[in-house]
Amino acid sequence: MRRQMMIALCLVGLIALPNLAGQETKKAMKPTEVEVRFGDGSKVRMQLLQDSIEIVTKYGKLLVPASDIRDIDVGFHLPEGVPEQIEKALTRLNGKSFKDRDAAVNELVELGPYAYPALKQAATSKEPEVAQRAQVALKRIEGKVPNDLLRVPVNDRIITTEFAITGRIVSPTIKAKTPYFGELALKLPELRSIRWLSGQSTASVAIDSAKYASNVQWLDTGVTLDGTTALTILATGQIDLRNDGTGDYVCGPTGTRGGGIAGFAGGKGKKGGAASLQYAGSLIGRIGEDGATFYVGANYQTTRAPAGKLYLQIVPASPAMAAFGGGQGPRGTFNVTIRAGNFFDGR
Repeated sequence: MRRQMMIALCLVGLIALPNLAGQETKKAMKPTEVEVRFGDGSKVRMQLLQDSIEIVTKYGKLLVPASDIRDIDVGFHLPEGVPEQIEKALTRLNGKSFKDRDAAVNELVELGPYAYPALKQAATSKEPEVAQRAQVALKRIEGKVPNDLLRVPVNDRIITTEFAITGRIVSPTIKAKTPYFGELALKLPELRSIRWLSGQSTASVAIDSAKYASNVQWLDTGVTLDGTTALTILATGQIDLRNDGTGDYVCGPTGTRGGGIAGFAGGKGKKGGAASLQYAGSLIGRIGEDGATFYVGANYQTTRAPAGKLYLQIVPASPAMAAFGGGQGPRGTFNVTIRAGNFFDGR
């Protein structure tokens, strides 16, 4: 009896194992925080529940994991039934009845951005009545709809951690949720863009030339990159590399030739060292303790920065230039804005 019970328990365990394995593979995806921009210009923060986005390109269909996406620009999509409605209204622009023609114009104006591309084409029609009424409808739409909501590209654009993909998204809806409205199925015709907010940060630092115009001293910006996001560095301000009262060696973040005299970039590692020739006064950067130096200047951008902490430095004057005359050493600061993540049009 005891033996039979043991066998029965083993069989139950074996039967349960596939179910447990199935449960293991169906772990809930961690929601991703995004900012959704709708067709009317409004923006709402949501949690994305979609695990992938399907897009058709000229080279075939791709299934893009949501974890690899950083931005989606949604192109021109028409709601179900609207293409037929637009086509019928355009046909009636040349109808026999004035009342019917006028009603067709009003219908197209009511459709606004959805009818705008078709009206642009109709405005070039060889039929005078059609062209004239299409132009009237266009002006009325342009008078009530912001310009940026009318100039929507046909194709969708997905920006991933590796590259940008252009095509037509065929996923009928995109799943998301908000604390107030719960789970939603976002329809493509209602959307303009989806921005990934995870990993985004903005920092402002001031880099003092008296301390950091050096081959050994680096400014720790406090910004740590995860290796998957874009990096933008914007720098303004002026420094005087010699501070001798002449103003001959005043420069911005792009540096100065200083009569043909240049300094060296800081190289790798904490100890610095000459890695590449740069103009004295240039703003340079390094990611990680042993990362290679790169030129920043007034505006640096990359779609995917390496992982690590970001450091900044100013290329110092050459020893000969620093020793010449009565200079007192560098003076002044560069004001630097650092954006980690994908930022588009200030949105």
